[in-house]
Amino acid sequence: MKMIVVVGPHNREQEIRDALRAHGATSFTEIPEVLRQGQTSATLGTSAFPGSSRLIFGMVEDDQMTAVVSALLELKANLFPAERLHACAIPAESLL
Repeated sequence: MKMIVVVGPHNREQEIRDALRAHGATSFTEIPEVLRQGQTSATLGTSAFPGSSRLIFGMVEDDQMTAVVSALLELKANLFPAERLHACAIPAESLL
């Protein structure tokens, strides 16, 4: 099992949720407003770096990861040039 962590444009949350749900990540948690600094851009909620991002994370079975990543790559390919989408997977074990 993996925990997938997705940071994406604040206004694309439904598309991110849909991509996760369609491929098995039916339970997830969202942090609706996060600030981020990357190598090529930033959303820091300031006048110089306006906006914010959204963080969504959830548990995905190992055999579903390929489909989830494919869906996120497709979503990323359709973003506007200034929008960013990042994701990572962390090995996880359900404790409760």
